Amino acid sequence: MYYTYSFPGIESLTASDPQIFAQFGDLIQYRMAVEDVINDKTGLGLILEVVGLSELPFSADGIPVNTTPTNFNLLGIQPTIEYNLTPRLAMSVGVLLPVWGNNEYLATTPNFSLWYYFGHGTLQR
Repeated sequence: MYYTYSFPGIESLTASDPQIFAQFGDLIQYRMAVEDVINDKTGLGLILEVVGLSELPFSADGIPVNTTPTNFNLLGIQPTIEYNLTPRLAMSVGVLLPVWGNNEYLATTPNFSLWYYFGHGTLQR
């Protein structure tokens, strides 16, 4: 589970629109994954994740949310491929496919991640 604070900012749709102060709600992201490592030498693996993303109708700083809608929910499935680039650097590439949501565009979202392991050991091989 991840919690993300939404910083307030200035919003406008076009350059000619007046700029308004916008405070969005904070975000909570939750994931559950099943992983299968296909090749132990390269770290090639397949992951299937169930992903949820929710905007809360409030912000941790106490500034009221003034955007419309004030919150959203999204539930999706994300197939992902991961691979060890070096003994300490791994990457994954996936795409979030929306299944359900309210107040959300239900857009297909690509995801790219890099991990660097700082410990004394190396990645599992």
